[in-house]
Amino acid sequence: MRLSAVTLLYTSTLLLLLSGCKYLVDEDLSDCGGYNEVDCELRLQTNMQAELSTVLDLEGDIYVSQALESWLGRIFSAYARDIDLSFYEPEAPFQRLEHLQEKMNGKEAVYSFYLPAKAYLHHAVANIRDNDQVFLESAETVGSAVLQQKAVNDTVHSFNTGIFTGRKEIRMEDYVDNRIDVHLYFTNAASALVLDEAKGRSAGSVKVYATGFADGFQIADSCFLFRQKTIVCTEDLPVSGGSETCYAAIHFPSRDSAEGDIWGWHVYVSLPDGTVTCSVLGVKEPLQAGCLKIIKAKIFENGVVSVTDPTISVSVKLDWHEGEEYDLEL
Repeated sequence: MRLSAVTLLYTSTLLLLLSGCKYLVDEDLSDCGGYNEVDCELRLQTNMQAELSTVLDLEGDIYVSQALESWLGRIFSAYARDIDLSFYEPEAPFQRLEHLQEKMNGKEAVYSFYLPAKAYLHHAVANIRDNDQVFLESAETVGSAVLQQKAVNDTVHSFNTGIFTGRKEIRMEDYVDNRIDVHLYFTNAASALVLDEAKGRSAGSVKVYATGFADGFQIADSCFLFRQKTIVCTEDLPVSGGSETCYAAIHFPSRDSAEGDIWGWHVYVSLPDGTVTCSVLGVKEPLQAGCLKIIKAKIFENGVVSVTDPTISVSVKLDWHEGEEYDLEL
């Protein structure tokens, strides 16, 4: 999967002045030659509002819609809280020549520094510093830089920041003024399972896990990686009223295609008699970067989860026991 060009909702501009001078602060730059202005723009295209209004369109959906929109607002936002910039040799061995990590104010920022004016391969990553589920790995060479999940026993939690990445081949000349635009694109997707418990359980708990998503992202090729299966723990969002609950997660996108189901949810419902009912929901449509997918379902007294969407497959295991192999074929 490759990220495509998208519509700008907000621009967080990072001004980088690059010239033949070494690092200088508040000094006379009249003898330093030309400078190169690099603008890093965060670009976000999302179906979030369309998905919320289309799927959660009933009067009874208002509470869960408000909770989900509020929760997603902190992720689906083109604001930078921090940025990580790497400049590499344009030819083998493609070693990193310069590295800058800067804290931002979450709205806009200007930061200036100076580098030798020459050719670079450039990588930019935004909102990675405070993400507790993803880290930037092997960034010393351009081809090895990867955003990697911090899986524990193949399980990760929902991402707590929206990550943007960009790449650019930069050509700079001494004593020539240049302006270089670097566009950063959203690398996350979101999924939400809305469960109506009006006809459901009198006791017990519900645990929901999402699966079928990438476990990493290679920046140089702008490609998502599927090296190992990852299970994402969803968050049970606080809903102020109604009979619906919402289990949501932020994660990497799914594959573009596959035979059968591409991604889905595992729903474990504990019943008063001590048994657990496991329902596996499979989704055949891919979930791409910047997109939200919401599925509405119902839980019945026996813990079975049911959907009316004919494109969603459902398999049920009554009296499920931990350790049993019961999974989507992803």
